[in-house]
Amino acid sequence: MRGRLRADPDPDPDPDRDPARAGPLPLPRGWPRAAARWAADRVRRRAGAATAPPRPKAPGGAVVGPVLLAERGRPLTIAVGSGRGGSGRSTIANGLAAALAIRPGSGPVVLVDADFGAPDQDLRVRGDGHPTLADLLDALPQIAAGDGTVEQYLARDPTSGVRVLLAPPSARYRDEVGTEHLDYVLTYLLAPAFTVVVVDCDRGVPVVGRTGPGSGTGFWLQRADLVLVPFAGDPSGVRATQRYVQACLRWGVAPAAIWPVLNGDRPGLQRDGGLEASIAELARSRLPWAPEPAARALVARRALSLADPAMRAAYARLADAAAGWSARRLAVGG
Repeated sequence: MRGRLRADPDPDPDPDRDPARAGPLPLPRGWPRAAARWAADRVRRRAGAATAPPRPKAPGGAVVGPVLLAERGRPLTIAVGSGRGGSGRSTIANGLAAALAIRPGSGPVVLVDADFGAPDQDLRVRGDGHPTLADLLDALPQIAAGDGTVEQYLARDPTSGVRVLLAPPSARYRDEVGTEHLDYVLTYLLAPAFTVVVVDCDRGVPVVGRTGPGSGTGFWLQRADLVLVPFAGDPSGVRATQRYVQACLRWGVAPAAIWPVLNGDRPGLQRDGGLEASIAELARSRLPWAPEPAARALVARRALSLADPAMRAAYARLADAAAGWSARRLAVGG
């Protein structure tokens, strides 16, 4: 498994002990220690069929095997990250997931809110009281035993059909959810049921080797087939994007898989020559300036890519480009 497994601080844990008095565990509250060891062991040995849990049920209840890019046996994973807040990362992740979901021939799409510090995908999903990643992790032993499905722990966008795995309700979970938990959820629950996984990453530049906030972003960068980096067309946005691109490279992301996206390309905007040249060098894709449609979409709890005709066309082009790039990469054995 790529990524570092967190060590259990207690080499011989007693599952009946009170977790609050047994020392820190990098797990959501409510996880029994026996369940933690059980899940981590199966992640470490997931290549062995005898230790793999039952295949989960896809949305709708049908039991399925790996889909999308079946030759690789895993879904197309797209991470959306940025070096600073306000770049439109969450809006683009939400809009791209919806655009991919309605794309002809597309399979089911899941959007993962991995921004534990400032989660907001719940603001874009109609209804309240949806389960979160914390609830899903608590229920892993039951799900793996066949008592329940991943669908029960996903919100659903009624306009696009996108399923949404919401972030935990508190930022403290950034330090409690380890890479083994994310790996288990991706490998056994999401990959068999969805053709595309879009991840709204934690904001900020992920530091290689850091075990505190942001380490989950490193996991998603390592697993992503494509990394979209939204940025604004100003000097600070360009500098933040350049730093983020360098961070992606340090995490092992292939240069061709990093796509800076100019978010808010304003026709006729006067920029100095040096800034325009930097933007032209960075931007792999451009989305038009749309503050009013974005505000209306947020109030209506609807993806921007479905709320405005111009944005629908722009996101369709971005979805086509991402899908086409993935197909070409698969064709050459990437």
